[in-house]
Amino acid sequence: MGYQHWQEERPLRRGERWTYVIFFVLLVGMLAGETFTNYQPVKLSILFFILTWFPLLAIHELGHALAAHLCGWRVRKISLGMGRVVRSYHIGNTLLVLRVIPIEGYVVPVPRDLRNVRIKSAFIYFAGCGMELLVLLGFALVIGPRPLLTRTDSIPIILIQTFGAAIALSLVSNLIPRSSQNNLGDEWTANDGLGIIRSFTRPMWYFEQQVEP
Repeated sequence: MGYQHWQEERPLRRGERWTYVIFFVLLVGMLAGETFTNYQPVKLSILFFILTWFPLLAIHELGHALAAHLCGWRVRKISLGMGRVVRSYHIGNTLLVLRVIPIEGYVVPVPRDLRNVRIKSAFIYFAGCGMELLVLLGFALVIGPRPLLTRTDSIPIILIQTFGAAIALSLVSNLIPRSSQNNLGDEWTANDGLGIIRSFTRPMWYFEQQVEP
């Protein structure tokens, strides 16, 4: 959940889109070439990691959005990725934006009232990581916890292990409290861990000014 510079809202032109597509295809092609040179199944991990990161990002932001909906908050915007806009869609009253670099994302939820607003805010911040933990738990229930940590030549298991490693990295990145400076240089955006803390430490007027009945 966070702020993005207004210049990033400009959509990519057609030529720019093709530039990014070609770059991505070349990147994946070089990784695939390296993977299948002196091929070993474990070398698929890097390729799998890149290909599974965007689905994981979508799962994470979906967790925030679903939690906001359950809390009765309005989801104003869901942004998947960072940088310039590739496509944008309206789903009901929610703007869904797909950006060119699928590394990070954010959700903009707003409360409709102040009932339990601090607890709801903390829950919404945690829900992205909570969704990832549910996926990891699902893997453990399907294949058992031991295969997740055991080296194997089974490609499906390697895929699941890589997805699990991506989840672990995402959890660390999102739950260790930190903030990052936006492109304007005058505002700091909290990650999920810091957002949970701020849910209980911000003054009430901060939530009051966000309410949209």
